[in-house]
Amino acid sequence: MVARRFGDLDKAVDWLRAAADAAPDDAGVRANLARALLDAGQAEEAATAARAALQRDPRLVAAHNNLGMALREQGRFADAIAAYRDGLALGPAPAELHNNLGNALAAAQRFAEAVAEYRLAVARHPDYAEAWANLALALVDLDDLAGAQVAAEHGARLRPAAADTLYGLGCVRLEKGDIAGAGDALRRSLRAAPGHAGSRRQLAMALVADQSPGAAADVLLEPVRQLRARDAPANHPSFQRISRPKLLHDAAQLEHMAAQGVSALARHAGAPAAFRAAADHLQDDATHPMTVVPPAPEVAALYNRLLHLEEAAEVSGGALNGDLDWAAIEARFLAVAPGHVTFDEFLNAEALARLQRFCLLSTIWYQLDFPSEVGASMANGFATPLLFQIAANLRERMPRVFGPHQLTSCWAYRYLADGSGLDLHIDAATVSLNFWITPDSANKDPARGGLELWNRAGPADFFSRSLDEKVAILRRITEEPGARAERVTYRCNRAIVFRSTTIHRTDAFSFHTDFASRRTNVTFLFGRPR
Repeated sequence: MVARRFGDLDKAVDWLRAAADAAPDDAGVRANLARALLDAGQAEEAATAARAALQRDPRLVAAHNNLGMALREQGRFADAIAAYRDGLALGPAPAELHNNLGNALAAAQRFAEAVAEYRLAVARHPDYAEAWANLALALVDLDDLAGAQVAAEHGARLRPAAADTLYGLGCVRLEKGDIAGAGDALRRSLRAAPGHAGSRRQLAMALVADQSPGAAADVLLEPVRQLRARDAPANHPSFQRISRPKLLHDAAQLEHMAAQGVSALARHAGAPAAFRAAADHLQDDATHPMTVVPPAPEVAALYNRLLHLEEAAEVSGGALNGDLDWAAIEARFLAVAPGHVTFDEFLNAEALARLQRFCLLSTIWYQLDFPSEVGASMANGFATPLLFQIAANLRERMPRVFGPHQLTSCWAYRYLADGSGLDLHIDAATVSLNFWITPDSANKDPARGGLELWNRAGPADFFSRSLDEKVAILRRITEEPGARAERVTYRCNRAIVFRSTTIHRTDAFSFHTDFASRRTNVTFLFGRPR
């Protein structure tokens, strides 16, 4: 436990495992092991240890608490909520349990219930600064900005130098439009805890709102450059998360970069062949991501590293197509409910060319969320002044649609096999924008390849459900009488604006297989889920 307190998590886990072996009937040891495993990022193993503790002592509140945290970390919000409630049913519980239940409820978008739990936490422990900060964030999601400000300021007074309380204060200020105040609180949060991902993301969003896209990109890229430098330790899970399509994609990208004269590859002429050889070690159907150390040293040295980040600066005069009638596009969108609006030539020629080049030459495709796809998001390299200029320009050009909402996320996916897109889903935001950037010449079926959008929305509790439940719910809704889908065909630089709760999925597609022809889509999310 001392090792855990001082952050030596490997030793903490080893010694607690030894303690559990030495005292096989001791529930408390296993509860402590679960907490150490959680701290070490091993949520599944932590849940196993917590369950083992509860088998030995079903009334051990700490084990219920740790099981709830482990399940929440795995995205199993309903199960986490049940675990916390089991602990609370045993009698008067510590304030931490109410706070953690509030966190699980908030993650499941059940904000009114979360607020009730946070209020119980601060009633039991009035100086619980973290719970005050969490209460503030939940009140923001309920649009109670006045109450959120009171809670955030109280938490910050209790712990004026703590990252979490400063994060809560910064988020509230950002929602209230106090951009300078938000930036101050979030910068102080990052000074207290440079690894606080929420503060980093929100500071970047504050900088976007402040018309400082370059500074926003720098804030987000700082930890990426540190984590993925060539000489940085390969101890992040993504360095061991591979698939055959991903290895072949990286080989093709390295060849494309070399052909374009990217100097960063001058010393690695043999790297593409090494990546292809590593792919050959995997079965042809190994399209799903797996955890394994890349077999060849040259691959391991370069895999998922930030070898090159192509410049994508702001475009003078704006990134959007100035010839479009933006007022008419906005009016069309507001006239349909839930509906969507589609329009072509979204970006001007210079912005489109810069974004295409950035995506082809930047080694940022670290995410393996789905089979036969690679992805990039703001948190891992998909962050450029140009992207944030696009977001700012959208709020200017369509002020009634995007203006009331801050940018919350943006990402891109490249699809490495025909038909490998996302099935039915909705987005966790208020308004979504999707557009494609691969040239039309790459599309072998111009009548397909885009997006299907239904005249139905996902339910309010969608994000509290398990993955299997989500799929079943959306299938049931799309099969209701009167439910119908509209297919938006693929076109390069075609954009779709839709309410984020609209049910949608990737249409069937068939693209050429050379590196530059892979289907690539970009998504922006604005506002909180409604």
